[in-house]
Amino acid sequence: MAACAPLAGTAQTTMRQLWVEMPDTLLPHLNKNLRQECIDFVDMGVKADVDNLLSGKTVMDTLTDVYTHVRLSESAELELRLLPLTDTSRVVCMVKTLRAPEPESSVAFFDMTWNRLDDDFGLKDVIPYNMVSDTPQRIGAFLHRPDTMTQERFEEIASWIDPMMLSAALSPSDDIITFSLSFPITTREERLQLCAVAKERRWRWTGGRFVELKRP
Repeated sequence: MAACAPLAGTAQTTMRQLWVEMPDTLLPHLNKNLRQECIDFVDMGVKADVDNLLSGKTVMDTLTDVYTHVRLSESAELELRLLPLTDTSRVVCMVKTLRAPEPESSVAFFDMTWNRLDDDFGLKDVIPYNMVSDTPQRIGAFLHRPDTMTQERFEEIASWIDPMMLSAALSPSDDIITFSLSFPITTREERLQLCAVAKERRWRWTGGRFVELKRP
């Protein structure tokens, strides 16, 4: 009960409040005044773009009571989603994605006062900071072999994935997170063949944890 205390009594807190109160250390692109400016632009019904602190443009293109998507720069984006933990508490899920040029994401969880939570909430197999090694089994979980492809050819294509990189995306409308493979060191032809065998994996937030949605 003590561990849940920082989360309690915050069920009515909205994403806009959390966005403004976010610690500057979590988002070097924007300070509190600039984050408030994004909200003000949204309320005025105009494009919510601001000159950020890293000499670029930041655009908040989606904001609801429980979700926001922000293009921090040309190569970085941020997603936040409020996830119900109990009847009276929520967890903040943060996804930061860097495109250099292939996307790679980091996923973190916070309480409603922006204290980081150590729990992986069911994503221990995919969130980057818990990855121990990129074994063939881990990579294989994001691949499927078409019936028309030989096992030998499938294994050859899978061997092109080195290193293993994952991108993540939160759903704007549902408590779902999707993970996909990225292919940083491949030719155009290799990428086309990898896309033919790659598969997304999705998890739905339920009962205070993410549970993977199995493909039919």
